Amino acid sequence: MTRSLRVSILFLICGFIFTSDASPIRKGEWSGSGGDGYAFVFTNLGYRLHRELLMEPYKPHQRQVRDDMSLAHFLGAVDNTKVIVTSEDIADKHGHEQTAIYYSPDELRALYKKKGKSRSEIETIIKDFPGGLIVVQGERFQNELRENMAAAFATVFHEYRRVLGLEEDNYRSSASRYDLEFFEDLQHKFSSVTQEVVRQARQEDQIAVSKMEKIDREKQRIEKELKEDYAELAQVRKSRRPFVDAARKSYSKLMNAYADVLDTMGIVAMPFPSAYSDTVSALGEAGSAGMDMEQKLSELEVINLQSQFLEGNIRRNMDFYEKIDLLRQKLFLDSLK
Repeated sequence: MTRSLRVSILFLICGFIFTSDASPIRKGEWSGSGGDGYAFVFTNLGYRLHRELLMEPYKPHQRQVRDDMSLAHFLGAVDNTKVIVTSEDIADKHGHEQTAIYYSPDELRALYKKKGKSRSEIETIIKDFPGGLIVVQGERFQNELRENMAAAFATVFHEYRRVLGLEEDNYRSSASRYDLEFFEDLQHKFSSVTQEVVRQARQEDQIAVSKMEKIDREKQRIEKELKEDYAELAQVRKSRRPFVDAARKSYSKLMNAYADVLDTMGIVAMPFPSAYSDTVSALGEAGSAGMDMEQKLSELEVINLQSQFLEGNIRRNMDFYEKIDLLRQKLFLDSLK
C-alpha cells in the first residue's frame, strides 16, 4: 500500500471522527473536507462491496463481476474519489433526480472555471482526489440505507463504475445485469463483517457518541476484519495448494517429455519412458478448458487475485489500526491536560 493511500484512509476516518456533526456541504463549498458521516459510509460501503465481489466463490460456467471489470480498478476508484454530502437536490443532465452524481476531474475544472477560479486554485482544490468527485444527496441516500440496503449498494456500485467510465446516464450500460435484484441476492452472501458495516450504516443518523467511542468502534471493526482476512487467506492458500501440486507434476512431466525427445535424437540417454504424447494430450486438454468460456477468469487467477488482496488488506488494516490507536492515545492525553 502506498503512503498516499494510507494517508488518505487516515484522513477519511479522522474527517469522520471530528466532523460528523458538520452541516451538509453545499454546491458552493464543494472544495470542503467532505467530513459528513454519510460520506464515510458511502466510501466504506465501496470498500466492502469491492471485497464481496472479489471474494465471491468461483463459479466455473457463470460470468461474475470480476470477469466483466477489473476489481483492482474499482478499488482504485474508491481510493481516489472524494465523496461529499449535500442537502440540495441533484439531477443528471436530463433533469432526473438522482441519489448521487459523479463529476470527472475535467468536469470539475470546467465547473470551477465558470465560478471564476484561477487555474492554480482549481488544481489545488482537486489535487487530493484525482478520481473526481461524487456528490451524494443526503436525504435520498439515508432513505436507501433505512428502507432498502440493496438500493444503497447499487448507488455506490454504479457511481464508482462511472468513475471508471463504465456507466452511461441512468445506468443503461449495466442496468439489465446489475439491477436491484442482483444486489438483493448479493446481500444474502455478505460476510459477517460486511453485515455489521451495513447495520452501522443504517444507524449512523441515530448514533451520538464521543470521538473516543467512535475510534473504539472503528478499532473493533478493524480487529474483526483482520480476523476475517487471516481466516480467508488461510482458506485461499489451502485451495491454491492443489493447483501448485498439479503445476509441479505437469512441469516434471513436460521436462521428462523433452528429455525423451532428446533421447530419441541420440543426444543424451534417459532412463524413463516417453511421456511426449501424454504431455501433448494434457496441454490440449488445458487449452480446451481455458477456452471453456471466453474471458472467464480461471479459478487459479481468481485465487491469486484474492490472495493478493487479502495480503495487502492485512498490511493496510494493521497500519491503519496503529494510526487510529495513536490518535486515541493523543485524545486521551489531551483530555488530561
